[in-house]
Amino acid sequence: MSEHPRDTPQFYLTAPSPCPYLPGREERKVFTHLVGERATALNDVLTQGGFRRSQSIAYRPACEGCRACVSVRICVDEFHESRSFRRVLKENADLVGQGRPPTPTSEQYGLFRAYVGTRHGAGGMADMSVLDYAPASPGAKAFEALTREIIAHGADNGTGNGVDGTAEVDGPAGRTGAGRRRRAG
Repeated sequence: MSEHPRDTPQFYLTAPSPCPYLPGREERKVFTHLVGERATALNDVLTQGGFRRSQSIAYRPACEGCRACVSVRICVDEFHESRSFRRVLKENADLVGQGRPPTPTSEQYGLFRAYVGTRHGAGGMADMSVLDYAPASPGAKAFEALTREIIAHGADNGTGNGVDGTAEVDGPAGRTGAGRRRRAG
């Protein structure tokens, strides 16, 4: 049996399960736990390689015969608003962005549960309790998009060379662009 240092990341492959995005397809993910003193540096490296983070787990899709899910990195200095982006901004002009400390609220958790039920069904997030939902990163900065009620929320976790927007949860159907990882800043 091989001996590995305790802080060496171990990678795992999930069993196939129904894809929450493409009906009739199965998904698999490769993942590792982000723990120990090197967790932040490991997350930075893995993010560059297309991994995403959910709480203390870094993962990326590893589906056989499918590459539809793509992590998107936007170079802010090179970003130019497209006509469709400006249209989405105009249609959502009533939204107010609000930064706040990363303290979960019952309203956010309710929105999260509705999102999980709609998007992920019986997937891995279906069993998340309110305690599991609490922000995983002490340095996270929460944000909300508001009209008269919260319609989207998430957390930004800084990485070595950017911002890792995670846990975006969209609210009521019919909002163009809400919860689609697009924010005007």
